[in-house]
Parts: sequence; C-alpha cells; structure tokens
Amino acid sequence: MYAMTVLCVKDLEKSKKFYYDLFGLTVEEDFGTYVSVTKGLAFQLANSWQDYLGKREPEIIYKNHASKVVFEIDNFDEVLDIINTRNDIELVHPIVHYSWRQRVVRFYDPDGHIVEVGESMDIVVKRFISSGLTTEEAANSIETSVDSVKDSLERTNNN
Repeated sequence: MYAMTVLCVKDLEKSKKFYYDLFGLTVEEDFGTYVSVTKGLAFQLANSWQDYLGKREPEIIYKNHASKVVFEIDNFDEVLDIINTRNDIELVHPIVHYSWRQRVVRFYDPDGHIVEVGESMDIVVKRFISSGLTTEEAANSIETSVDSVKDSLERTNNN
C-alpha cells in the first residue's frame, strides 16, 4: 500500500517553510534528518538519503525533470500570486491552459524538484456552470463525462 513520497533535500528548514508558505503543509513527524508533512509528502536530508541508498553525488541528481510533486488546489490564483511575488521560485514554464480548461503552472522547489500546481477540476466545473453552461455543455467543454461534472458539483456544493 502506498505510504508517501519522499524528496531528497539539502535543507530541511528551507523545504518545510517553502511547502508551508505555498500549500500550508505542516510537520507531522520530525526525526531530525527525516520529516513527514501533511498530504503524504516527506523530506530527507541529502546526507541521510545518501547513507540509506549507498549512493553519493553525482549519483544524486537534482533538477532531473524525471518526476514531479502535484497539487490540485481550489485557490489557484492565491498561490499564483505568492509564486509571482517570490524571487526564489524559478518557473519550469508559464501558466498552461489545457484543452480541458484547467490552468497549471510548474516550478522548482528549493532542491530542483518539479512542483505542479493545477486548478482543481471541481473549480473548473463550477466556473463553467456559473457562466451559464448546462451540465452537458460543461462536460463537453472540459472533455469529461456528465457524471463527472455532476460529482464535481456535488463536492463543491457540499463544501
């Protein structure tokens, strides 16, 4: 059974602050060289990571473009504002608008791991319905089923 994603980091405090500032992730357990935070993410200090794996630099490759940490969030514009005001965040690319109408931005965390932030599909559905589209029109516009749109509406109406 899946437990969590662990990222190799050079500075635990910097990583904890970065993910807290952007996503509100808080520490669940702190073992000194290994910290687990909310949402199934954890950080392990590079020297400890190297000891566990029996690997040394240059075998530990940062900014490798081979994986990403993905967040789908309801407050996309708020997080985007934070990203745009910080000078320590390097974008992988500007905002992408996908054919299914979701907005996504990708950037690097302090250790070069790709972080993807996408607008929650529930919010995308809500925006289309609020604009006057029918459930069927919204489903067609975002390339999904009518049942999926109805499920999204039910989730957003219950929050």
